[in-house]
Amino acid sequence: MMAYSGWTFALIAVGLLSAGSSLAQDRSRSPGGTTDHIDSAGGDDAADGRTPGRAWRSFAPANRLVFAAGDRLLLKSGCRFTGALDLRGEGTAEAPIRLSRYGDGPLPLLAGEGVPDSVLTIRDGQYWEISELEITNTLPDGARRDNLRGVAILASGGGVFRHIVMRGLHIHDVS
Repeated sequence: MMAYSGWTFALIAVGLLSAGSSLAQDRSRSPGGTTDHIDSAGGDDAADGRTPGRAWRSFAPANRLVFAAGDRLLLKSGCRFTGALDLRGEGTAEAPIRLSRYGDGPLPLLAGEGVPDSVLTIRDGQYWEISELEITNTLPDGARRDNLRGVAILASGGGVFRHIVMRGLHIHDVS
């Protein structure tokens, strides 16, 4: 088992891919500067996500947002999340978008279980800071499948995307 943390993510844990993508679904735009919470054990996707007591249960509400400068998306420590977290939006140098955890305990586990190609995807975004998460993407039966990723940064339409910072990630068992 290999663990990657700190700055070793460079070309090891992240595939920088160029792909044409369009919004597959309507997405709401965040006003910016908001904090959203996800708690897979005690959340409710009908809640507004703004406090730990009103956290969402799944990635679905976050996947419907376009994040803005100063936003934070926080996953509850000790929780296990399945499926894909597909993020869009741009922060700024002064106010990056942050994806991290809240609460005490083990790192939140994002377990793709081989269903999504990438467990965590940032599409056409810049000024993102991602920290303190555990990410796996293995088929439940242990079989291997090509093209599974833990993290993907997708840039469509050309251009330069800046400031994608990842620290304290434990990415393992991607097969």
